[in-house]
Amino acid sequence: MNLVRKMRKSLRRGWMNYALRGVGANDNYKRLDLAYRIGDPWNMESDLERFRLNVRTESFRRICRGFSQFWRSDVVRVTRRSTCGASYRKCMGLM
Repeated sequence: MNLVRKMRKSLRRGWMNYALRGVGANDNYKRLDLAYRIGDPWNMESDLERFRLNVRTESFRRICRGFSQFWRSDVVRVTRRSTCGASYRKCMGLM
């Protein structure tokens, strides 16, 4: 099984090197289409990519949870509703 996996990896890398020649910054769409003639050209279905996606997704969820808690906090509520243009410290009576 290990030999088959290595052969697939080698063939995919060789194909991608061939298909992506000249793509660089000029977005050669014909060459990009050529790369997609094989299934999963970027190997996104591998265990490593699934793990990386799960880590990124969980990190993003934590950031969103933190942001939503901040957005619901009194600090943002006062600043958002303040139409007089006064600063947060002034609205809270700290000045």
